[in-house]
Amino acid sequence: GISGKVGVIQYLETFIIQYFGYPKGISREDIFELKPFKETTTDEEYFEALEKNEIGYLKGTGAAQCTEIGAMAQQILSLFGIETYYCMGNLSNNGKEEYHCFNIVKRKEDYALLDYAVPVGTYTNDGKYRCNIPFLAILTNDEFVDFTQNGVIRTFENYKYIGNKKENILDSTRSYGVYVNQKEKISGSQR
Repeated sequence: GISGKVGVIQYLETFIIQYFGYPKGISREDIFELKPFKETTTDEEYFEALEKNEIGYLKGTGAAQCTEIGAMAQQILSLFGIETYYCMGNLSNNGKEEYHCFNIVKRKEDYALLDYAVPVGTYTNDGKYRCNIPFLAILTNDEFVDFTQNGVIRTFENYKYIGNKKENILDSTRSYGVYVNQKEKISGSQR
């Protein structure tokens, strides 16, 4: 079973992969267009159905992206009483830039950035793959404010786990930013 909030945070990566499926090369846009096309007979019905797309359409397709993964993580974490924020911004992972959504959770004394869409691997001591867990980076209270309200970009070392030991990946970083000039820059649920 899941024990405590740390267990929820770690197990959620496995649940999200089981729910959405492993990436299969089909785009979410194709899924969102294909389902209404198959279920309607007129143009009017088709365009009305396009307006009613649901995240559940992506179940098992392997087409979910960071947008849906972050939204699901935010909802589930908040159901477990974890103060969580859904952030829209960007990610630079080893120089590859992309728009990106991720989560931040409140801890006792600080905050943790969680990225379920670009997780880190865990391996046995002899190097065999075990599973993925969300990328986790700590933010102090002041860093959280600068990050979410002032648009300060934060850079973190990429890492993996060998056994139970965290190992930084040499010359490998990821940088996160939150859009701060939009009304919907960050949405949170507090319990």
